[in-house]
Amino acid sequence: QIAGTEFIDGYLSEDELQTQDGFRSAVLAPWSDRLCDGRYSSAIYKDDSVDDRPRIGQSPGPFAADHIFSAKNPKYEPGIHGLVYDKNFKVVENSSEALRLELHLESEPGYPFELLISVSFEITPDGDLVTRISAQNQSLIACPIFIGWHPYFLLDGPLGQADLRIYGSSVVKTDDDLIPLPGNAAFKPIQSPAPGKVSTYADVGYTHLKNLQDIEHCNPPTGAITSLDGKASRDFSGYAHLNTGNRSIHMYVNFGDDLPLR
Repeated sequence: QIAGTEFIDGYLSEDELQTQDGFRSAVLAPWSDRLCDGRYSSAIYKDDSVDDRPRIGQSPGPFAADHIFSAKNPKYEPGIHGLVYDKNFKVVENSSEALRLELHLESEPGYPFELLISVSFEITPDGDLVTRISAQNQSLIACPIFIGWHPYFLLDGPLGQADLRIYGSSVVKTDDDLIPLPGNAAFKPIQSPAPGKVSTYADVGYTHLKNLQDIEHCNPPTGAITSLDGKASRDFSGYAHLNTGNRSIHMYVNFGDDLPLR
């Protein structure tokens, strides 16, 4: 809540939180979204044809040719959204301006690496909510990792009246299971900003988000929700900016109006 206005749509009780319905504001690591068939190959970090693969120290081994995950929740696919969304983070700072959390992810058969994951939420003097998520590799070998955040934002009015603009270069094409198509077939160039009224059935990824300084005439009309770059904030004149940071190039758009818990 900022200036008396709620703008994050989260869980209302401990019971709702335990359901993980919609993964609301979940921290996604060491990957986000889906794994095809709930598995991935060790080839993404290990080349069996090379004796001296890139490493930080000595190999902890052994490594499975494929890492396979079972479903944590029968409602969702195996391996979805990583390994930490349902884990308890340790609070390392809690003040009126900032909340900082940490989690030590230990090595396991499906992900044989150790990570220190840090999350911070900070409210700036301008009323911006700045969220930062980082991961430090504490294992003895270079590890594969992708991190993300899964918030739902409250709107001032009906979803059907909202206007969404994505300042990106490509939309991600997927199969029926929402797995990206192979190679360059996964990327379809789009005009920027990607315009249009929103749909409750949207389940779309965008890539190559543009930097704020590269966007001209980006002020949205009243009532619009706009995706730009850098930090997350709400403008109380009726529209909001969601900025994702200079090092973030991917954004996934989904709406929670069809979730059973509202």
